Amino acid sequence: MIVAPLRSTRIVHSQFEQHHRTTVTSQFSATCQIHNPPGGGAFDEATGSTVYPDPELVYDGPCKLVRSSDPAGTRVVGDRTVTIAEYVLSLPKDADSLAIPVNAVVTMTGSPQNADLVGQVLTVTNPRFGSITWQRDIVCELQPPPTAR
Repeated sequence: MIVAPLRSTRIVHSQFEQHHRTTVTSQFSATCQIHNPPGGGAFDEATGSTVYPDPELVYDGPCKLVRSSDPAGTRVVGDRTVTIAEYVLSLPKDADSLAIPVNAVVTMTGSPQNADLVGQVLTVTNPRFGSITWQRDIVCELQPPPTAR
C-alpha cells in the first residue's frame, strides 16, 4: 500500500537540488563547446555557392559525457543497418537557461582522462527538461567521421 503525504508536507526536501548540485559539479571532468546550427544561407552569385553565417556559440565550459546503455536505434546506411549510440551530455545547472535546440553541434574540447574524446563531434537529439534537476542533461548522437572516396 502506498501512503500519500499530507497536502501541507513536501516529499522532496527544499535543499535537495542544491545538495546534489555540488556533488555532480565535481564530476564535470571534460570541456565542450556547443554551437547552434547556422540559419539559412544566402546564394553568392559571384562565387556560385551558398554562404552560411558562422554558427552561434551557445556554451563553452565544463561537462560530462557518458554513453547511454540503450541504443538510439538503427539506420540504414548504404546496404547496411547501423546501430546508433546515444550519449548523455551533462552541463552545470546554470545551463538550464540556454536555448540548446535539436541539431545543435557539440564539440568536445578537453578531457584529461580520455584524450581520444577531444575533437569528437556530437549532434543534439533531445534537450531534456525536468522540474527537479541538479544538472542539465542533453541526449546526443556521435557524428560519424566524414568519408572520402
